[in-house]
Amino acid sequence: MKKKIIVGLSLYAFFFALVGVYIIVSIEKAASKFDNLIKLHQ
Repeated sequence: MKKKIIVGLSLYAFFFALVGVYIIVSIEKAASKFDNLIKLHQ
């Protein structure tokens, strides 16, 4: 029973870590595109 809970929580934490990394990468890409757009505008 305890092992199932630990495995479940580990998978849950791993999933949230992946989602967090994906969000950070997406924001970084959007910021770099926006920065490039500002440079082109000047």
